[in-house]
Amino acid sequence: MKKVITSFKRRPGMPVEGFRHHLATVHAEKVSRLPNICRYVQSTPQDSAYARGREPAFDAVAEVWFDTDRLDGLATTPEYEAVREDASRFADLPSLVHLPVDEISLIDGPRAPMKLVMFVRRRPDLTTAQFRAHWRDVHGAIAVRNPYMRRYVQWHVRERPAAAARAAFDGVGMVWFDTMDDVRSAGTTPAAVEANEDGVRFAEGGVPSATLLMSEVTVLA
Repeated sequence: MKKVITSFKRRPGMPVEGFRHHLATVHAEKVSRLPNICRYVQSTPQDSAYARGREPAFDAVAEVWFDTDRLDGLATTPEYEAVREDASRFADLPSLVHLPVDEISLIDGPRAPMKLVMFVRRRPDLTTAQFRAHWRDVHGAIAVRNPYMRRYVQWHVRERPAAAARAAFDGVGMVWFDTMDDVRSAGTTPAAVEANEDGVRFAEGGVPSATLLMSEVTVLA
């Protein structure tokens, strides 16, 4: 099985509600027709991300699972072309980020209502293997001690061919919480303090490159 995470912004000037409606209806229907697709989840930022004129790093994060590990011919199918053509109607194409990923499940709990999504770049002096090992074995071991987390998954971006450009991110962390109060409380725990201090040991800048508090909808299960 293969999973791809895609994140993107809306077209410049497009209202957030119009973007979300198109994503949840027209675009969802086209993506659901892709060959070999077996699961599809859409996530959008909480409304607070737009308060006082602010803009989140991305307006949507899509997670698509395929029941095959080989997607070589996907881009040549009419279904994929329909998805790509529709994306140009509501998405800011230069902002599109596609990340083929592998799953590391650290807390196998429920997909609770509040979802924190963190895009991570590795520290430039670390190899991919060093980054993955630290994020999974050291940072992950710290994070799972946070009592407010209901579910925690690391998505490690698959290595690209040597000649390919470096991926926009090296990993995507996703954490689920029951309530907004739990999100706030989680940040005050000893585990959160230790995790924040650990960030400089593996992440570029010591923190996630982008963090989004989101709500998710399962389009295809």
